[in-house]
Amino acid sequence: DGARIRTLVLRGGRDLELRVPKARLEPRDDSLIFDPIEWVAPNVGAVQAAVELSLREDLVLEPHRFKIRTGLLDPFEVVHIDLNEQVAEKLRCVEQRSKVPDAYDLHLLWQRRGDLDESTILRLVPEKLTSAKDHRAGTLAGLDRRRPRWDDARGTEIPVDAPPADEVFEACREAIARWVP
Repeated sequence: DGARIRTLVLRGGRDLELRVPKARLEPRDDSLIFDPIEWVAPNVGAVQAAVELSLREDLVLEPHRFKIRTGLLDPFEVVHIDLNEQVAEKLRCVEQRSKVPDAYDLHLLWQRRGDLDESTILRLVPEKLTSAKDHRAGTLAGLDRRRPRWDDARGTEIPVDAPPADEVFEACREAIARWVP
């Protein structure tokens, strides 16, 4: 329910004086998108962010609480998806969507592979990838759809200082080889 989620976001961000637009539903992705969320941060100025919430499926693993510490705000907690499940979900995104940031996200998760449980990932991936029989080929094809748009996405969909495309896509290929059965 977009209205209820918007109320929760506003309540949680009251101290930041967030301006949250009404959610728009992306039917092709079954997602609620709040964009742009705007606020003025002390010593920083105007800040914009977007939040996309998937409505596609339930989580398999229990979410975790994570404390955010920043010099701009008092520490606060957020609830987030288990990183092992996030890997499986991100592999699903790489196979089924064509958004450039999915490759960047998978690259970031691959960099943290030492903190992840590979057996859990290998158990979860088949639960998330249900659209094709040859998941590895489908995921590699999904990865290849993003490559031509990598440089154009820099500074908009991905950070300006993101690693070079060759580095990101090689890491993604390694992740797919290791985590997609």
